[in-house]
Amino acid sequence: MDFRTGERRWRRLTGTGALYDNNWAPITLGPDGTAYIGVFNGIVAVRDGD
Repeated sequence: MDFRTGERRWRRLTGTGALYDNNWAPITLGPDGTAYIGVFNGIVAVRDGD
């Protein structure tokens, strides 16, 4: 999300079903911009490929 405009910049499906429910866990940003999200199945890391 662009914090200045509120516009969605990109989106990515990371999994479906109960094992990918983040159970309202926080999203943590790493120093390289990777978003780490805890899910029931473990941890999902999401990063921009550009």
